[in-house]
Amino acid sequence: MSTLPPPALKTAIILLFKSAPPFVLYSEQPEALYEELKGVIRSVNMASPKLIEKQGHGPIKKVTFLDTELLGVSLQMGVVPQFPMTQA
Repeated sequence: MSTLPPPALKTAIILLFKSAPPFVLYSEQPEALYEELKGVIRSVNMASPKLIEKQGHGPIKKVTFLDTELLGVSLQMGVVPQFPMTQA
C-alpha cells in the first residue's frame, strides 16, 4: 500500500512562451533564476536567437528553449507534485 506525503509549498518559476502553454520550473534559487530570465527577455535579439537551457528540481529536470520564444516569467508559490511513497 502506498500513501502520498503532504504537499510541499515551494517557490516556482512560471515560464510563458509564444507557441506553447506555460509551465512550472522549480529551482534551488528561484529568485536568481527569475532575475536571470528577466535579463534574457530584456536582451533578446530577434535576428540572433540564443538557445537557453535550465535545470529544474521537480517533474521538469531540464528545459531548453530559444530566448526569442520566451514572452514572460513569473515568480510564485506552488505545490511541488508528490509521488506515492512505498512501504518496504
